[in-house]
Amino acid sequence: MKECSRCHNVKPLELFFKNSSSPDGRRSVCSDCESESRRVDYLNNRRDYTLQKTYGISLLECEALLATQGGVCANLSCSKPLSYSAGHKTDRPYVDHDHDTGEIRGLLCQRCNTAIGMLDDSPELLQGAIHYLTGHRDRLSESDPRSEGQAIVGAALNTKMQRSAEMTDPVVH
Repeated sequence: MKECSRCHNVKPLELFFKNSSSPDGRRSVCSDCESESRRVDYLNNRRDYTLQKTYGISLLECEALLATQGGVCANLSCSKPLSYSAGHKTDRPYVDHDHDTGEIRGLLCQRCNTAIGMLDDSPELLQGAIHYLTGHRDRLSESDPRSEGQAIVGAALNTKMQRSAEMTDPVVH
């Protein structure tokens, strides 16, 4: 039996990798801790390589940028906590950059980055989507030329729902 120098659990010697230079012939860290350490190193090296190749920024620079953002999504309306050590990918930071210039704008959560990307980084499309959402929330104003079309669509849906209800209700004679 031996105590792991990392997790401090006492484990059988078979759970420690061999090391011929050690007095007991085993490493000081158990195989579980060693494997986890190697996995984390691999992921960090892979992230660093991908960030360097794709955006020209290192993992350390991204972590520094995330720290300047307070560890949260750069979208001020979101503020979701982000971390490179997060277990789930939705909690990790995503590099937001200008596709024309390559300039890094900040680090976003997956949802905000996807939304901006789906709108082709276009402020005009985003404004249109905001107008659409708030218009449905407040009902389209009378001055909007589409309000008549919306009323027609609404009436058609109501008629369809009434017909569907009539077909499912049993007729009583």
